[in-house]
Amino acid sequence: MKSSHKRYLSRNKSNRNQRLRYKASMMAAHAKERGIAWQLTPEDIIEMWTKQQGKCAYSGKKMYLAVGNGLLWRNWTVSIDRLDPAGYYALPILRFRSSACCT
Repeated sequence: MKSSHKRYLSRNKSNRNQRLRYKASMMAAHAKERGIAWQLTPEDIIEMWTKQQGKCAYSGKKMYLAVGNGLLWRNWTVSIDRLDPAGYYALPILRFRSSACCT
């Protein structure tokens, strides 16, 4: 593998992790606003993404970490799903799903 390709992959993974950390902070704030306990770290979120390989738990389709202008991007942005809707946000009762799967 060329060193330039390795650098690109390294930057790409770093960018992904930054976006996941940001997503985690936004989800934590949203949970707090709704009075739901949040017991996850950004590392937990990164681990969940890695285990699911960036794919929706329901459809198996690739999800995106950024919202674009098109409908496709909005439909496949990542969201978090609690297996027990009355529960709190903690592992292992969570999984990622695409926005399209919650409509």
